[in-house]
Amino acid sequence: MLQVYEDELRQRGISIERHLSPEVGSLDLDMQQIKQAVVNLIANAMEAMEKGGILTVRTQPGADGREVVMEIGDTGSGISPESMHNLFNPYYTTKVRGTGLGLPIIHRIVKAHKGNIVFRNKETGGAVFSIRFPVPQEKEQRQP
Repeated sequence: MLQVYEDELRQRGISIERHLSPEVGSLDLDMQQIKQAVVNLIANAMEAMEKGGILTVRTQPGADGREVVMEIGDTGSGISPESMHNLFNPYYTTKVRGTGLGLPIIHRIVKAHKGNIVFRNKETGGAVFSIRFPVPQEKEQRQP
């Protein structure tokens, strides 16, 4: 998915750090919707890094093995305190040409897959969006 953006990222002076865990298996997700969510997060990260930076994409199993975590981070200016409470509200935007629908759509997609999404500012600058999807647990086999 990142290959689509590699040329544009390079032109913007943005490098990619990938940390993709081999321990993360496949999940039963609507990949078209997940792709839409990830593409929106990457586009937001690129816009946040007007003067270049580092886009980080990480996947890893959750601590208890019951979820998969995907993180997309940037080294932009981060999220202002005024915006933090409104990010997932429809039509809220800080962009001149934004519609305010990107993050609410991502939120809806993640919730539809029984996941959750949170964000935080990094101490070193920028923001990280973390998406957690549950790993289907095998049903316990009943003994006769």
